[in-house]
Amino acid sequence: MSKHQHRVLRGLRRKAFTSAEIIERYRLVRPADVIAKLRKKGHHIVTLPRGPSRMAIYVLLSEAT
Repeated sequence: MSKHQHRVLRGLRRKAFTSAEIIERYRLVRPADVIAKLRKKGHHIVTLPRGPSRMAIYVLLSEAT
């Protein structure tokens, strides 16, 4: 697991993040790529639209075993 994936996963364990929060906090250019790789590894992360801008919010439901 890359350091970006590890950091994002650790953050998602604590709370849900929007794309903008992930970009700002972890200095990622494309957070959707990191989320997709985490999903591919078996982590159950859902994407929900939030607010009038419909910005994505990522929520970790369960981790891969």
